[in-house]
Amino acid sequence: MELKKKKRILFLIGLAIGIVGVIIYVRSSTYVVDHVVYKCADEKTLDVTYYKKSVMLHLDQRTNVFLKKNLSNDQASQYISKSENMTFWTNGKFVMVEEGNNVPYYECSVEGPSGDGLTTPSEDIPSDQVQIAPEVPTKPTPSTPVTKVCYKGGCSGQICSDKPDAVSTCEWTEAYACYKTATCEVQRSGECGWTESSELSQCLEKSKNI
Repeated sequence: MELKKKKRILFLIGLAIGIVGVIIYVRSSTYVVDHVVYKCADEKTLDVTYYKKSVMLHLDQRTNVFLKKNLSNDQASQYISKSENMTFWTNGKFVMVEEGNNVPYYECSVEGPSGDGLTTPSEDIPSDQVQIAPEVPTKPTPSTPVTKVCYKGGCSGQICSDKPDAVSTCEWTEAYACYKTATCEVQRSGECGWTESSELSQCLEKSKNI
């Protein structure tokens, strides 16, 4: 009986410590660090609440778009919201917002746009440090829509890219045959890629057993 009582006490103590840990983590993650209103290009304003590991954007047509920190280094930080297909960038002074292939907020700062603000994230974070999920498309000019054309390439037709003359080493696997009837087109990320389908998935799975 004594042993059972000790085990029960130890279990309750462990449970209490776990609950306290969760509470501390949640509070630290949602603790408001700063609240800033930025002036952006095109006479727009961007209201941002900063938390320890996330931000909240208060936009004109929506309220409280929540984005989690995805990447950060000495030059810039990236926050993403997969549900809203939205990315928020900041380098300390300037911020910008990407929504799909559109850039509704750019050159934003407390003082206002000056022409040298944050407009192209790929230039502010070294390519060897970028680990973006989902992949961030190239920022288009706000007033000019970007139309991308995709091509099949490579020695065996296994490459889908925006380069009409893409080349590769000449080798063959049964999986390459699956891409002959697959669709190569612009994906939701804004980049060229193979469109997923049941036929392609089944073909690739069968090729593994050949």
